[in-house]
Amino acid sequence: MARYGPSTPITVYLDESGDLGFSRATSTYLTLASITVSRPRALKRAVRNLKQSLGYSRGVEFKARKDRWEVRRRLLGLVVEQGLGIRAVSVYKPRVYLSLQGNPNALYNYITGVLLIPQFRELSAVRLVVDRRELKVARAPFQLDGYLAFRLECEEQAATRLTVTHEDSLVSPGVQVADAVANAIWRSIERRDMAGHEVIAPQLQSHRVLLAPGKTR
Repeated sequence: MARYGPSTPITVYLDESGDLGFSRATSTYLTLASITVSRPRALKRAVRNLKQSLGYSRGVEFKARKDRWEVRRRLLGLVVEQGLGIRAVSVYKPRVYLSLQGNPNALYNYITGVLLIPQFRELSAVRLVVDRRELKVARAPFQLDGYLAFRLECEEQAATRLTVTHEDSLVSPGVQVADAVANAIWRSIERRDMAGHEVIAPQLQSHRVLLAPGKTR
């Protein structure tokens, strides 16, 4: 498994699987997953080559919830081939406080912090790439960018230089891979479907489950 020192310039791609809704029709778990990449161009080439081998055009977007298993398996295989580090956090939504159920962006930011802050505070510089999301928070301190920067500087006293880039997943191979990883981990806990999880298991550095059934808060 690849290791990244404090001075190694890295890119981290983030995506989620499940949803932020709390009705009976929504998912039981929400999973956020990140992949740590030291060579983004190499990953981009690998995704492009996979599309060519599948007969896809460059404009086709890999989307785990729609792709058939063989496509997902091969995309997840790139994670192992590229030696990418994986971290994930899942939250059991039925036990989320009502106040947070009514503020999905605050919940999303909190889970993202649980996932990323322990890694980022040990690094000198990191570029975080996230999918553009529909939800927006009006007050700047509670936007994801500002939230993570505040946590790192004010709570962790970390000197990490953080850059957050919001990219359309359609044109971001890294986000597409992160989507596949998040989906594989989510399926393992939501549906007990371990197929994708088994592919990426060698690269999985951590998977924390928040508010798990049977555990105290």
